[in-house]
Amino acid sequence: MEQQENPALTTSVGHETTPSEGNPLLRLDPGMALWTWIVFIAVLLLLRKFAWKPILSALDEREKKIKQSLEDAAEAKRVLDETISQQKDILGKAQEEAIQMVQRSRETAQNVAMEIEKKAMHEAERMIEGARNAIQGEKARAVAELRKEAATLAVMVAGKLISENLDDERNQKLSERYIHEITG
Repeated sequence: MEQQENPALTTSVGHETTPSEGNPLLRLDPGMALWTWIVFIAVLLLLRKFAWKPILSALDEREKKIKQSLEDAAEAKRVLDETISQQKDILGKAQEEAIQMVQRSRETAQNVAMEIEKKAMHEAERMIEGARNAIQGEKARAVAELRKEAATLAVMVAGKLISENLDDERNQKLSERYIHEITG
C-alpha cells in the first residue's frame, strides 16, 4: 500500500498528518474551550479589580484637569478681552484729554498773545501821546522863544530907527536890513 503524499497535510518538520486530525487551532476541544473561558474570566476580574479602576480614575482625573484647563483658558481669555477693552477705553480717554489739553493750550496762547498785543498797543499809544505832549511843549516853548526874539528884534529895530530918525522909505530899508542881519 502505497500512500500518496498530499503536500497540504505535510507539516514543516516533515511530519505527515491525516485529514481527520486537521489544524490544532481549528479543532474544537471542549476542555480547552472551558479552560480558555476560565482564564479569560479570571484575567477580566483581575483587570477589573486592579487595573480598570486606576485607569478609569486616571482618565476621570485627566478629564477633570482638561475641563479645568479649558475653563481657566476661557476665563483668562475673558479677562484678557476685558483688559484690552479697558486699555482701549483708557487710551481713548487719554487721547481725548491730550486733544483737549492741546486745544486749551492753543486758546491760552491766543489769549496771552492778544493780551500782549493789547498791552503793546496801549504802551505804543501812551508813548505816542507822550511824544505828542513833548512836541506840543517844545512847540509852545519854540513859539514863546520866537515871540521873545521877535519882540527883542522889534525893540532893537525900533531903537535903531529912533536913533537914526529918517524918512519912511529909509526906515523900511533899514528895518529889512537889520532883520536880515539878525536872522541870517
